[in-house]
Amino acid sequence: MRVSKKVGGRRFPSKPRYSDDTLLDGLRDYARRVGGRRFTYDEFDRWEMAPFCASTVLMRFGSWRAALGMVGIESGQPKEYPAAELLEEFERVWTDAGKRPTTRTLHRLSRISVNAFRNKWGTVKRLGDLVARYRRGEISRAAVLKAAGKAKRRKEVPLGVRWRVIERDGYRCVACGRSPATERGVELHVDHVRAVARGGGNEIANLRTLCSACNMGRGTGGTGVRARAA
Repeated sequence: MRVSKKVGGRRFPSKPRYSDDTLLDGLRDYARRVGGRRFTYDEFDRWEMAPFCASTVLMRFGSWRAALGMVGIESGQPKEYPAAELLEEFERVWTDAGKRPTTRTLHRLSRISVNAFRNKWGTVKRLGDLVARYRRGEISRAAVLKAAGKAKRRKEVPLGVRWRVIERDGYRCVACGRSPATERGVELHVDHVRAVARGGGNEIANLRTLCSACNMGRGTGGTGVRARAA
């Protein structure tokens, strides 16, 4: 008997398991149908001909962004945007979302690639901190724009290393135990145990899997989040 699970009113088989190539081919197929643009996991799940559900992709590759990158979406050099245009877009997303944007929020709502914001301000968190200070009246808008381009972007963790870390941690957040395999919408991040700002590197021993909620709740002050007991 084939085991199946129900997601959004539709049933998807959980057995047999899909290979990486099968999952990526499914994403490529949908990408062709939408003209090669970026699309969200909700859009993919609404596709009536979807051969599998988006949570399967999230569980396998750790994040929707990583999976799309593997099929060539948002790969290569991002378009260069003026800092003023990026700031206006960031503020628009803030207003539309009703809260401070995270990387995940920008992926879902922004018309501009997240990489464009990172290339100007280093990280989405840094830009969010600056805009929050501007909104509180602590700094001027000009100061936010002046800060663009002054942050050195840290070296990204290679996708292969990210995959090994997520696989090692059992496809779940080591802090709270949440997994995209059992909870729709959970996005896994690969996080530095010792922050880069404090000298941490990209070696596997210094990396761990956190869900977006746990990852966004910590700063650069040490290890921050305790690992959940297995």
